Amino acid sequence: MALPERYDFPDDKIKEVERLLGEGAIDFTGEPFAVIDRAYKKLFDERQIVNRQVKDFNIPELLPIDPSVDSVGLENEIEKLKHMQRLLQADRDRAVEASGELEQKRTKLQFTIDNLRKDVQTRKEKLDEIEKEILSPAKLAELQKIADMKPQHDKLVQEVHFNNGCIQTTKQEIKRLDEVPDAGTTCPTCDQVIDAERLKKMNADLILASEKYAARNDEILRELKEIGSVEGAIKAIATHAQKVKEKAEITQELSSKVQTGKKTREQLEALEPASDPRQTFVQPLADIDRQIDEATNKLRPVIAAEERKKEVAQRTKILDGLKANAAALDELVKYFDKDGIKAKLLAEYIGGFENKVNEVTEAWGYKCSLSIEPYEFLITNSRGDTIPVSELSGGEELMFSLALQCAVSRATGISMIVADKMDTFLPEQRLKANTCLYKMTKSGILEQVIMIVADTDKTAPKRPDFAFFYVTDGAVERLVHQG
Repeated sequence: MALPERYDFPDDKIKEVERLLGEGAIDFTGEPFAVIDRAYKKLFDERQIVNRQVKDFNIPELLPIDPSVDSVGLENEIEKLKHMQRLLQADRDRAVEASGELEQKRTKLQFTIDNLRKDVQTRKEKLDEIEKEILSPAKLAELQKIADMKPQHDKLVQEVHFNNGCIQTTKQEIKRLDEVPDAGTTCPTCDQVIDAERLKKMNADLILASEKYAARNDEILRELKEIGSVEGAIKAIATHAQKVKEKAEITQELSSKVQTGKKTREQLEALEPASDPRQTFVQPLADIDRQIDEATNKLRPVIAAEERKKEVAQRTKILDGLKANAAALDELVKYFDKDGIKAKLLAEYIGGFENKVNEVTEAWGYKCSLSIEPYEFLITNSRGDTIPVSELSGGEELMFSLALQCAVSRATGISMIVADKMDTFLPEQRLKANTCLYKMTKSGILEQVIMIVADTDKTAPKRPDFAFFYVTDGAVERLVHQG
């Protein structure tokens, strides 16, 4: 029997094994039965794993859902509602902004009116103060009369100044005369003899002149007093003129302020009444919020149901894949088990060999039975007893070995055997062996049989187609029949 060293497994089987176990999990180029054993074990283990996954795989139940609604429709409805909500909110914001601008304008106008009132009041108070400083016509005429005397006033003042200068000069001259040495002495300046009488007269003249100037000043002062305060009159008249001008200006400003105030008041009264525009949008926005909430509450279970449906479909697909893998694994396990490709190979190689062997061994009274799983070589003898080859007795084993040699020799085409220990057979067993071997050569199953017998007799029997040799100590001697 010669089992194949390799076997070309079908490509579809190889690809399926690699898909299920991974590329390179099985080396299909090895000895076929070793490949089959490895593939079977790995596929069997993988099938158990996948079958367990299929058994434990859980697919949740579908959630109840109203077939008339779907998440896309509800989401579109919610988006439309939100769009309406945004439009309303934009309208509200614009209305609030416009109302704010109106209130800002109202506040600004009212602020302007308040400031105008304060300004008018301030100017009125200022007019009252100015009125106090404006002269009456009589007083103005009186002061104007005084002011008109300014040239005379200035002339008198100038004369006073001149007289004061003359008085001062006279006093200095008197002082110098007092410093002149006594009479009869010589003047240190002009070298003249000093005349006492003359000095006296000069002194008296100076005193008289001084008194004259002083008297004139007193007279001028009385005149100035009678004239009055020209500078004060002029200042009062100037102040009066300034206040009259200020009064006119303020009066004009007051008139302008009053006109501005009237126009501002008219603008303020023309504004729309104050209101809160947000109130107009409260109820519409509340209605839209309610509709959005209702649609959202409907959407949540719909989304949950649709997601569950997707999950069920996905897990069902996974389970179908697992079941498909389990079926593929089951098919491959059957392909690689003892009743699959192995049985085919055994039938192809061992079965043919077994038949060829039995065709020969049956002539010896034996029938062989070979198996791989479990590994057994059973022998059935002529009595019908079946035992493993390992349990044959010594003589039975020797007889069966001759039968098996003949069968193997025929199956392999060697066509010869070597029958050793022939002398150990009992006479009837030896006769049986000789008869069977002879028939094998005559029928052409064997071309040559070499029998080895332990014997010292060199007598060669006369038998056709037989040759006898005596072998001892490595020497071979052919025996020839005598007679």
